Amino acid sequence: MKQRINSEFITAFKAKDMFRKDVLGMLKTRITEAEKKDGKELTDDQVMNVINSSLKQVEQTISMTQSNPESSVYTEALKEKEILMSFMPTQLTDAEIESEVIAILEDMIFPPEQSKQAMGAVMRYFKEKFNGQYNAATLKSIVDRFLA
Repeated sequence: MKQRINSEFITAFKAKDMFRKDVLGMLKTRITEAEKKDGKELTDDQVMNVINSSLKQVEQTISMTQSNPESSVYTEALKEKEILMSFMPTQLTDAEIESEVIAILEDMIFPPEQSKQAMGAVMRYFKEKFNGQYNAATLKSIVDRFLA
């Protein structure tokens, strides 16, 4: 994953695509900072977590600026999100998430008063099996619907 990011960074640099180069440069910096903090090279899953974290920040910017869709901040955030998403695996649809949640909850037996434990178990399952392939907020709202 890091090699692909670096390769695309170099390609953007050579093509003089400064916006893409800057986004990938910031991503490379975040990865390097995480490696220094952990004291070791990140795995692809850990790199994906860094990308996910960056995506969350971009999505916050988008939600804060969507009332002015013509602003440069909004349009740049949308372009940045598109670049970051290109490194993420194919995202599960809401229907696919719902189907998995139903299957998981059928296998688990939690009384209603333990809905927090059920939520945690589902979130852990998705993190292990589908890391980077779902939106956590969407998953949470779907699980909430079934646990209510």
